[in-house]
Amino acid sequence: SDPPIPWRPVVAVCIGNSAHFYTICSLFSYAGIMCSDLGWADSNDTAGFAAGLLGSANVLGRVPSSFLWGKFVDRYGARRALVLSFLSITIGNVAFGLCTNLNLSIGIRLVLLGICNGWVTIFNPLVYNLVGAERQVEVISQVLGYGAVVQMLGPAIGGYTYGLYPQFPALVPSAVGACISLLAVVLSWKWIPETVKPGYEQFPAVSDEAEDTEKSGVALPLATLSLVVVLRSLVGLLNFGWFDVFPLWCIASRDVGGLDMTQTDLGTLLSLSSVCTLVFTLRAMSRICKFLGLRKSQVAFSFLLIGVLSILPFVSTWWMAAMMHVLAMCSQNVQISASMAMTNNATPERRRGEVNGIAVTCESIGKGLGPVGGANLFAWSVAQDTHGGRHVAFWALGGLDVLGLVCVFLMPRWIERGIDNREAEEASVAKVKTVGPQTVGATEEEAEILVPAHLDQKGAELGSHIVRVLHPEEPGSDHGWVTDVVVEAERLHGDAQVTHQHAQ
Repeated sequence: SDPPIPWRPVVAVCIGNSAHFYTICSLFSYAGIMCSDLGWADSNDTAGFAAGLLGSANVLGRVPSSFLWGKFVDRYGARRALVLSFLSITIGNVAFGLCTNLNLSIGIRLVLLGICNGWVTIFNPLVYNLVGAERQVEVISQVLGYGAVVQMLGPAIGGYTYGLYPQFPALVPSAVGACISLLAVVLSWKWIPETVKPGYEQFPAVSDEAEDTEKSGVALPLATLSLVVVLRSLVGLLNFGWFDVFPLWCIASRDVGGLDMTQTDLGTLLSLSSVCTLVFTLRAMSRICKFLGLRKSQVAFSFLLIGVLSILPFVSTWWMAAMMHVLAMCSQNVQISASMAMTNNATPERRRGEVNGIAVTCESIGKGLGPVGGANLFAWSVAQDTHGGRHVAFWALGGLDVLGLVCVFLMPRWIERGIDNREAEEASVAKVKTVGPQTVGATEEEAEILVPAHLDQKGAELGSHIVRVLHPEEPGSDHGWVTDVVVEAERLHGDAQVTHQHAQ
């Protein structure tokens, strides 16, 4: 059985993710009212522009800084990066709560809650370091699941506590976020293991020519990484585009193909969907990804999402819309988790933080374009065709998913286990080829896991494998007899040893 996941680091990561999500989503419930109360807008009806700037400032701050945070993680470790990020979130929450100037408030969210917050970049390589390639999706699903709870509670807390201190109406909800992030600082320092050796430098400096092959001769797989980064960008673009298009379609009148929902109807639908998605994410998602593998999970749920987006414009009832929304959100959560795991698996250890920084930068650009592109496309399409406009927006999102499928189909098989494991397996194959007896009739995957009984070789996989072996009558002869040999290998502290072998 699998060893237990270290619960203390996972709790620290969940608290950190809660601090990050609360900072973003708690603003949603009072941003417009705050802009009106502090005189940044004439009324609630005209507060949308200023409220939008406040909401997008911290997301835009990731674009210039994600790559730098990735380099910082590679050089100085995840724990130091987490502490600095959550300290910045703590200070930023307090400063935002005490601020009454619009430009200064935008600057605080852009710098302290955006540029100086490296959580989105740090999270992915940190999970890999904690539990490895095989169980990273399990931890990602737990963190995303509890993050969804904060996404539901954050706006409620913000709405209930806003205005309790009239002079600084946002101070109380911001103070709640500061307390969560301060707790994340303490737990990160206490419970997150250090990922670098003492001396503040994990790897020695290398020249530009040697940098791509520094770690044990592992070359940076640029083609595969390009596919992963494009996939992350498409997933972010689709995810945030969906967040805008679906509510707009729900509240649109039936004359233009919408469902004409009230705010109460839409809120109830989204709440029910959030609960169902939370149960799926915590209880089923990691098991499905482990059973199918990253690529098959991505493909299966991409097809499911394409089906939902194709059918959704023809839905006319509240219950069907709710069911379609649950299926779409579950599919997108699988895509997000699998694409994050693929980013780790496609990157050598030495460059994991840096590559994640590049991926987050591109993903943030996609997330920034998603709401603008999705909302404008929906509005334009409705204006062009009063009955079929909804089709264009949903089918455009489906087209993005098709492009993501192309990226997944082009990825190599080793993306499942990771580039570091691929090097160990290739070394094992090279050694096996020099040692008899001769193997025939084995597939490529079977050849990669073959470990003769007299070898003590790293890189074998857990389980039993059948390899057909030719026993020649004479050395070098092609004639002899064939047996199917069952080779059972186990991984123990990184050393794979054959424990049993027999002929059938």
